[in-house]
Amino acid sequence: MRRIFLCLLICVLFLSLSGTVSAQWWKDPKVVADLKLTDKQVAEISRIYEDFERESLKPLSMKIRSKRRQVNTLLRQEKTDQKAFDRAVDELLKLRDRLLRASLEMKLKVKKVLTEEQIRTLRKRYPGLLSIGSRWSKGRAFTGSVEKKTGKEKEEKKGGGEKKGAGSGRQ
Repeated sequence: MRRIFLCLLICVLFLSLSGTVSAQWWKDPKVVADLKLTDKQVAEISRIYEDFERESLKPLSMKIRSKRRQVNTLLRQEKTDQKAFDRAVDELLKLRDRLLRASLEMKLKVKKVLTEEQIRTLRKRYPGLLSIGSRWSKGRAFTGSVEKKTGKEKEEKKGGGEKKGAGSGRQ
């Protein structure tokens, strides 16, 4: 069960990087044609992605797997040391945050390679490609502005949403 969860987590990460096209969307002939990407842009985006993969994705993914194993080991113990558990969870969350930040920074660098027209086309035809991923943003990319919600709007959203009860398995 844990291996399935880990595989799904990795798939979600890669899907958030790729949207609805392949992980290396800038090499997909249809996307290249739609966006009118130049060979220079394709090469630059490839370099950005390879740097991200080498410097962040692979090493942080390995550290995250290791830290997850450590947290699971602590959870399986008959008596878990709370301080050790808290440290391990904090470290795991910091690693995940670092990976998310690196992923978003990579996407921002890719965006800077594109022209305004290419970004408009990308937003229209492939809205999930450079977004944070459907898991967090429901597939919206480059909306242009961030809307801040007031406390009242946040409460209305909470109150109007589906309540999760004890039977749902989530709190």
